[in-house]
Amino acid sequence: RKWSFVSLDLPSFSDTKANFFQFEPEKQKGIQCRFGERGVTAATHYDAGRNMVAMMKGAKRYILSPPKECQKFGVVPIRGHPVFRHSLLNFAHINYLSE
Repeated sequence: RKWSFVSLDLPSFSDTKANFFQFEPEKQKGIQCRFGERGVTAATHYDAGRNMVAMMKGAKRYILSPPKECQKFGVVPIRGHPVFRHSLLNFAHINYLSE
């Protein structure tokens, strides 16, 4: 098995046994790293797996809610839909939410 430089530096993400970072190693598809710079915005969405956030510099705002509340955020639950697990809400206009 060939390990990437990320796997070598963070072996918990590539372990073949369940641990804090991965609870079903046989279903893992690898490590996903996302990098952003000032002004980058991610659409509201539901992630099926666990996430870890590391801030190197600056600040970022997150709005978190339990999965059972997804229907209130307009998250599309239909597999195969172009915006599956993403919200139809625009948080730039959050004042429109009355409940």
